[in-house]
Amino acid sequence: MPHVPPSLPSPTRHLPEAPTGIRPLSRGAGASAHRHDNPQLIYARSGVVTVTTEAGVWLAFPGRGLWVPGGVVHEHRAFGAADLCLVGIPPSDDPFGRLSAPTVVAVDPLLRELVLALSAEPDDGGAERARLLAVLLDRLRRAPRLPGPYVPA
Repeated sequence: MPHVPPSLPSPTRHLPEAPTGIRPLSRGAGASAHRHDNPQLIYARSGVVTVTTEAGVWLAFPGRGLWVPGGVVHEHRAFGAADLCLVGIPPSDDPFGRLSAPTVVAVDPLLRELVLALSAEPDDGGAERARLLAVLLDRLRRAPRLPGPYVPA
């Protein structure tokens, strides 16, 4: 019988902007329940990360990313050692048209490299970064959506 996630704790942390960066995580490490105003792409460069929302438990691992819409309360935990890549997206650039729940997307080699490039460097507001982000958004629009969540609520 699958484990149904409990309701996420309230109150939760509010981060106006979704962080962008790479977070090495040890087994069980992660981020407590939080939300941010802009959407975020979550991708595990290595290992497996669980992302828990009110809708269920989602998995991020190499080859699969998780799109978390702005405003969705979520937490993440490493299921073993993992490198978590995060890319915050401006709300005006949402490639999925303001989804209300997370969605799993296939991450092809080009999309993976774009995620790695964007998450590895701080946002300098430069033209190169804007071009990388534009291509990432194009690839996300074309990326196949995969079944999820892993464990529904």
